[in-house]
Amino acid sequence: MSTKSIAGLFLAVIIIVGLAVGIILVQRQQDTRQRAAAATTLSLSAPTDRVMVGDEIEILVNVNTGTNQLTGADITITFDNTVFQGVSFVTGPFVETTFIEGNFFGNLANIVVGSGLTTPKTGTGTLAILRLKALQATSSTQIAFSNSTAVSAVGESNNVLQSSQNLALTVTTPTQSASQCTINFAIGVPPSPTPTPTPTPSGTPIPTPSATPTPTPTATPAPTPSGTPVPSPSPVAQCVNVKMYQIIEGSWVLVQNPQTLLPGDTVYFAVLGSASDGIFDMARFRVNGLPPNWTTTTQTNPFGEFYIQYTLLPGVASYSVEAEVHHVTLGWR
Repeated sequence: MSTKSIAGLFLAVIIIVGLAVGIILVQRQQDTRQRAAAATTLSLSAPTDRVMVGDEIEILVNVNTGTNQLTGADITITFDNTVFQGVSFVTGPFVETTFIEGNFFGNLANIVVGSGLTTPKTGTGTLAILRLKALQATSSTQIAFSNSTAVSAVGESNNVLQSSQNLALTVTTPTQSASQCTINFAIGVPPSPTPTPTPTPSGTPIPTPSATPTPTPTATPAPTPSGTPVPSPSPVAQCVNVKMYQIIEGSWVLVQNPQTLLPGDTVYFAVLGSASDGIFDMARFRVNGLPPNWTTTTQTNPFGEFYIQYTLLPGVASYSVEAEVHHVTLGWR
């Protein structure tokens, strides 16, 4: 065989080997790319899986980008709009930009968020926050991602959403066993109405003593011994009282004389619960029966009481504040 033939054969072998290696590398890159293409997961979470009719619940849209570098997410959530009403859908702290503001369309909630190509995101966090209001009771209802939900990432032309996890909730009606704490007061009342309460007590003491002592001794001892041994193994929880504070120079000061308050003043209504076992995880308030539904809070003041901030309204002199505390086992009390 001539030298030229040997050289040509050797060159052909090198070319064939090079092509084979190139094909293998390309296939590996494609396999790696395919594995990385869909690596992002989404999930829904809430502080509780039970919500009461009239209450609002905050649902977090959580993300784990996996190996992806997230640039945006078009999120659509479905829910039963006979059970829930959409309140708000806003961008979460994981990304900075809201491309399309949150909107509600019947049983759908949609928002488009992201960070853009210049500052892609990796890791875990909250993409968006959905707030719903419960309208009617149901044993189970699904808050779920729509099939149209999509996630974009650096270097990927397709949807990189690998999987999603939905959320099941139970909606209950207020129980009749719940006992409310109430505080009634008047603000800015001048001394002129003083004669008004005078005739009230003059007529009240006559029927009050005659009726009160009769049922009190007979009713109290009868149910107490008979009922005590039955509930003794289970915890007992109740609402104790409602208080009103003002914050003065950074300190929580109990309002002793509500008549010194004026419309426009800011006050803080607080409630405390007592339980033989277990803990309270939230409370709810209603002022003068408005709104018809309760305002729920998990905030606590330095004394460990759940509270809400409230601004006294113009033209309103009398207030009635109702409150309930929620026991993790026994529910609202």
